[in-house]
Amino acid sequence: MKKLLYILIPFMFLIACDDRKPDYADLNFDITEDAVYNRNNYNEFNITVQLSGKKDKIAYKYVYFEFDHDVATFFGGSTYSNVQTDENGYAEAELYIMDFDYRGEFHIQASYENQSVTRTIMVEDIPNIAILTADPETIPADGASQSRIRFELTSPSDNIVNQRINFTSNLGNLVPNTILTNEEGKGEIIFVSGEEVGAATIVAELAICPEEKSYVYVVCE
Repeated sequence: MKKLLYILIPFMFLIACDDRKPDYADLNFDITEDAVYNRNNYNEFNITVQLSGKKDKIAYKYVYFEFDHDVATFFGGSTYSNVQTDENGYAEAELYIMDFDYRGEFHIQASYENQSVTRTIMVEDIPNIAILTADPETIPADGASQSRIRFELTSPSDNIVNQRINFTSNLGNLVPNTILTNEEGKGEIIFVSGEEVGAATIVAELAICPEEKSYVYVVCE
């Protein structure tokens, strides 16, 4: 019986201390953005890959990618490409939308050995600041008078909710100077005049695309 215990105890100790990793790698793949836009300079997005497992199974390995539409491409690549992991099994790459007529979701599949992971990203239109008004358009330059600034977004992609709009003005004050659109893609802020006479140029700018902006004027007299 003692001999059996002498044999079993070291064996049980080895099992309890065995932290050996499985003889394969786990594939993890993510897209850093939920949506991308069909316009130059706003059509890029990044992907990240992480292999987990033994060093010889994860280091300097190629992970292959396929798209279900000819919508995107790797920089300098094609719609079928790959990335190589570093010594820790990590890799990242930058892609961009090349079909500006495409709207909706598309899928990217990452494959390594017998594993594959698919992720989805949306291709959307950048909303347009279609309406920007001031009421009234003329107010006293007394440091207290107000004009109500209203705006409305439109977009074929219906992505007009919770869009951040930033406001600036060369005169007076804006309260607040940044706001999120409501469920109708609308919002309003208040312009408060200063004591300087002149035309206040109020600029509304879409946060996700600062090139998308609109102007309205309030005369302070």
